[in-house]
Order: sequence, then C-alpha cells, then structure tokens
Amino acid sequence: MSEPVSPAARVARGATYIYLHILLAHILGVVHFAFATRFLTVYEVGVLSLLALITTIFPTFFSLSLPAALTKFVPEFIGSGKADLARGVIKKGIATGLAVSLFFPSLSFLASSVISSLLFGSPIYQYLLELLALDIFVLMLSPFLGEALIGLQKFREISIANSLGYGVKYAVAIVLLHCNFGLLGVVLGWIVGDFSRMVLYIHFLLPFRDGSASVPFSRLIKYSAPIYLAGCLNYLSARVDQFLMILYLGLKDLGIYNAAITASWVVSSISDSISSALFPQFAERFGRKDSDALSNASYGASRYLSIIYLPLAIGLATVALPTITLFAGPKYIEGSTPLVLFSLTSAIGCLGLIANSVIASLGRTKIFLWMSLLSFSVDAILCLIFMPWLGIVGASLGRMISSIVAFGFIMYNLKKIFGWHFDRVALKKSWLNSAIMGLTVLIVQQFLVGKFYLPLYILIGGVSYFVLMRLFRVMNASDVALVKDFLPKRLEFVADILAKLLVV
Repeated sequence: MSEPVSPAARVARGATYIYLHILLAHILGVVHFAFATRFLTVYEVGVLSLLALITTIFPTFFSLSLPAALTKFVPEFIGSGKADLARGVIKKGIATGLAVSLFFPSLSFLASSVISSLLFGSPIYQYLLELLALDIFVLMLSPFLGEALIGLQKFREISIANSLGYGVKYAVAIVLLHCNFGLLGVVLGWIVGDFSRMVLYIHFLLPFRDGSASVPFSRLIKYSAPIYLAGCLNYLSARVDQFLMILYLGLKDLGIYNAAITASWVVSSISDSISSALFPQFAERFGRKDSDALSNASYGASRYLSIIYLPLAIGLATVALPTITLFAGPKYIEGSTPLVLFSLTSAIGCLGLIANSVIASLGRTKIFLWMSLLSFSVDAILCLIFMPWLGIVGASLGRMISSIVAFGFIMYNLKKIFGWHFDRVALKKSWLNSAIMGLTVLIVQQFLVGKFYLPLYILIGGVSYFVLMRLFRVMNASDVALVKDFLPKRLEFVADILAKLLVV
C-alpha cells in the first residue's frame, strides 16, 4: 500500500514525473537537432522546421480544444465523487478525437502535392507530406488520450509513455540520419516514435473503459469553445514570427531561429511540467468548492516556481552564446541573441502559468481568448516593423514584447477575479539571487572564453545560487518538510543534507 502524501507533495511528484519526461524529450530533441545540423544543410533544417510547423497546425485548429475539457472535468468530477461522469467525459472525448483524427489527416494526404507546390514551389517534398499525414493522425489523437491521463493524474504513466515515445522518435531519426536518409529519415523517426507513445497511452487508459454516465457534449463544447478560439489565436501569436520569417527571410533564417527555440526547450519544459501537474490539482479543489485550498496551492506553487525556475531561465540567458555554438555549431551563432530574449521573457512571465491554471480551473476561459487576440496583434505588428531591418532579432523582439503584454493582461484579470496569492518574498529573493548569479557567470566568461567551458559556467552559476540562497535565507523548515514528503523514505537523507546546506 502506498504511503499517503500531502497535496503539495502530490503536485511536486506530478510535476517531477512530467518534467522528467519533458526534460528527456527536450534533451533528446536537442541531441537530434545537433545531429541534424551536422547531416543537413541550414536550408534543409529550415525545411524540417516548416514540416514541424505543419504537424502543429492540425491539432491546434481541428481538435476544437476538447482535450482541455478532459483535463478540466475529469478531476472535477472525481473531486466531487462522480467517477462515472469522469469516465463518460473520457469516452466521449476520445470518440470525438478519433473521428477528427481520421478525417483531417486524410485531407492533408490528398492535398500533399498542392501543399508542396505552395510551400516549396514544386512537388519536390510531396512524398514527405504524404508520410507526414500518418504523424498528423497520431498528433491529433494523442492529446485526447494524454489529457485524459492528466485528468486522472496518472503522471507516472504519462512520463513512461512520453519518455519511451520521444526516445524512439529521436533515436530512429538519428540512426537514419547517420545512414544518410536525410529528411526522410527524420520524418520516419517522428512517425515510429509518436505511434509508440500513442499505443502506451491507450494501454494505460484501458482500466477506465468500463462503466460510465453520459455527459452532454454541449457541456464540453461550452467549456472548450473559448479555449479553442484562444488556442488558435495563441498558436498564431506563438508562430506568427516563424510564418512571417518564411515570407520575408526564407527557410535558412528559419533554421537558425529554430535553433534558438530548440535550445530554450530545456528550461521551458519546467514551466510546462509544473503547469500540467497544477491544473488538475486546481480543478479538483474547485470541484470540492475549496477556495482556501486553491489559494494555498497558488501560493506554494509560486514559491517553488520562483526558487527553481527563475535561476534556470536567467542562467540560460547568460550562457546563450556558448550553448548555441556547442549544440548547433558556429553556423547558427546568430541564434544566440534570440535565445537570450526567449530566456529573459520566460523569467519575466514565470508566474503566468499559475495564473493560467487558476483561471482555467475557475472556468473563466474567455479571458484566454482576449489574451491571445492581444498577443497575436502585438506580435504580428511588431514583427512586420522589426523583421525587415533586424531579421531574426526583430522577430524575437516581437515575440518577447507580445509575451510580456499577454502576461500583464492575464495577471490583471487574475487580480480582478481571484486575487494574487503569490509568495512575493520568495519571488523578490529569487530575482535578486538569480541576477547576482547571472552577473557572476558573465564575468567568468570574460576570462574563460569558449563553448567547451559551458559545463564550468553552469557549475559556477549553480554554486553561487546555492550560496546566495543560504545567505538570503530563502529556504525554511517547511520547505525541507515538503522535500521529505516528496522523496521516498530511503532518500529522506537528501532532505537532511539540503537542510544543513541551505536552511539557516
């Protein structure tokens, strides 16, 4: 029988499971990208980036954001003691997902010649687009399955499925690249890995297939419709810079720009994992009508997000140049400035994911629609202004400013409908510590120059941050207690060591 854990430890464990598989996926993605930059030309890397963009269009615009409804209603029904309704939501969502996942990829397969001619000027890549339709099918169905597992808070199972899927995906792609399959090898790797992940999702959901109560489809649509519109706008906002780059600068610049985006994954994966673990917890508390617990969860999440995420985001900004040159090569050195801007943007808006989770759990999803519309408008206008004379730096500036504007909008609305329940002391101390740490690393780089010093930069930054945490007394006894609750009993000694090092 498993030992009971506190809600805070449950969120931490869930976030850790999700982070580990996202981190593994992103590390493998970085390794895969590093191989791709060695075996493909910069232009072909741009083609690869465009194919990846195509695979993201279908789940965004044709899933109706129904997977988000699974993440909302499954834990909410479970929290209110209505397990049959939770199963009904899962069944209805997956059935809808299967229908759309069969229909739209079939259309993309039939239109592959036309799409190739429009994007590349000839049918030269039609065969890749035909194969891509198989991957699009998986990428459309998988969110329905994965969000159902998140709603059930099966974070360990998700971690297993995703880790294996991404491992297979990138390993096959790397092997085929090494065997000179080129772009075809990468696309085949995507298909094999994504199918592996989907099969495991299905396996883990099989125990929940029996017995369910009917849930009106209109209820799911009512919740997901604003998220769908917001998601479409958010997609355009997040990628309008890349689409405009194809028009104004070309696929070669897109390949360099994508190198910066790929390098930022390792840090951004932390926010993704915490957000995925937080939302079902918040929804469950909302289902129990426990606003105090929701406030406490928001406060605790902000504390640990500040302590963990901020130094990583700021640290990545300080080592952007050696990071880009080490993993992608000197041909991609122009991507270092966008990587700095992406990292600083994620640090500034780190509390936004908590705000998003709280607002979504309260069902106020129309806010996301207006936020996405605002972000898209700002990003598109700024990219059109900056990109012609600043190139990829102009595109990254547009993305940075629009993200900060969207963050300000979401925080303003959270203040109105729920209030700010954040640990402001931890946030201020983490910002100060991270700034000093970043300055220290920048000074070291003036004396020790070179991409192979990157591990040393990371070590110096980590040691300085831990010293500053102790100096400014960031950690306390309750943090140590949470770590003990989070860790298995045989590893509780780690919490004791942490207490001696960091707790004054």
